[in-house]
Amino acid sequence: MLREKGLDKTPLAKGLTKRKENIQSEMKEYQQMYFSENPSMVAYSFLLKELIYKKGSFDIDKAKDNLKLLSKAHPGHPYNKLASDLLATEENIGIGKEYVDFSAPDLEGRTKDLSGLIDGKIALLDLWATWCGPCIAKSRTMVPVYEKYKDKGFTIIGVAGEFKDTEKLKSFLEKEKWQWPQLVELDRQNRIWNKYGIDNSGGGLILIDVNGKIIAKNPTAEEVMAVLEARQD
Repeated sequence: MLREKGLDKTPLAKGLTKRKENIQSEMKEYQQMYFSENPSMVAYSFLLKELIYKKGSFDIDKAKDNLKLLSKAHPGHPYNKLASDLLATEENIGIGKEYVDFSAPDLEGRTKDLSGLIDGKIALLDLWATWCGPCIAKSRTMVPVYEKYKDKGFTIIGVAGEFKDTEKLKSFLEKEKWQWPQLVELDRQNRIWNKYGIDNSGGGLILIDVNGKIIAKNPTAEEVMAVLEARQD
């Protein structure tokens, strides 16, 4: 309410905010000039940093222009595909967009399609790993949500991003006893993390509605429950 009326900041704070905005604008103009005049690997590192760490806050059109400039200056460089994939993900994996389907094996080696596992349900895609502590902590918070709504049109699909083998994963799941289906992304062979734009992290949570639309990214257990409660009304 105060923000809407412009009363959330003192005159001094408003002045500092305006100054910050001006500095950021000047910085972007300088960065763009640098890209144009110096399409070097240093410039490429700036672009990748923006694509990886500033998701949802950068200008996609300018990023595309910079990628064209840099890929032309560095033909065949692996950064070209990396940056292209990150840009595609930013455009395609967002709230209101359709989820990206994929296939991956379960622990018995049977290949499963995500679409087949979540068809007609609200689904939480849980990309995690046994070596990612924060991922495990988030997954654990979803246990009571799953137990309450698993028979009411809700499911969780776990995908464990492991390396070399699944021995640690098997012993971990025996201890945790998570009841939802688990698939395995071994050595990033299906590029699932890349497809969802989280290749630089241990994992992430994607909430998908019954129509296959993404409705939340990294929701809390309370937020997932609120969506499910609303559907029951």
